Amino acid sequence: MNDMPASKTIDWTGARTTLVLGGAWAVLPALLGFVLIARLDLAADWLGALGEFAIIAYVVLFALTSGLGLLPTYAQALAGGWIFGLEAGTGAALCGFVGGAIVGRLVAGRIAGRGLQGIFEQSPKAAAVRDALLHRGRWGTIGVITLLRVPPNSPFAVTNLALTACGAAWIPYIIGTAVGMLPRTAIVVGVGAAGAATGAESLLDLFESTERRWMLIGGIVVTLIVLAILGRIGQKAIATLVKPAQQS
Repeated sequence: MNDMPASKTIDWTGARTTLVLGGAWAVLPALLGFVLIARLDLAADWLGALGEFAIIAYVVLFALTSGLGLLPTYAQALAGGWIFGLEAGTGAALCGFVGGAIVGRLVAGRIAGRGLQGIFEQSPKAAAVRDALLHRGRWGTIGVITLLRVPPNSPFAVTNLALTACGAAWIPYIIGTAVGMLPRTAIVVGVGAAGAATGAESLLDLFESTERRWMLIGGIVVTLIVLAILGRIGQKAIATLVKPAQQS
């Protein structure tokens, strides 16, 4: 039985725009991310030429490119570790994440409008799932958004879009993003910092040395295992929250 009231209509134009934007944000960052990783040396040289303003430029560019869905966050976090080291790189990348979340929300709200929000408002089951996740009080919602941000396979720009469409409040949105992104940010930044510590000028240089190559491969494997564990924990927690709403 259809659970959508016939007397109401959905803004299908807005919904289609939202879906197109989500599709672009799911594909484009992955493609451009490979370019950034392959040319980390050029990025490092360019930022290095800025001197004391390098880290500010990095944060601003991180926020704009991730918020606009142009570059993936993992590639930029890796670059942060490679260029600035573990501590400074983690702090800068986290600031970039928060800035990107703000930019992404503003863009998603402006372009997508209330397209998907209309579906939530008119479908009791969809609204129940949304409410189970994001209408749990401030701290409950922060916890849910944190869990949504933890999995490494959670596309940053697409998640910004989804949270905006679901009407997540600003404060839980920002805090949940910062807390949820911290573990995976620190891990990826650490990989970048470890790679730079070998003295290699680029990722390609790491593969020219057998010792460096296996060090990089080992670091990537450990990183993927840790991220997978974190993601699994987050996904299980979210599934537990959503299940009662789906059954209602």
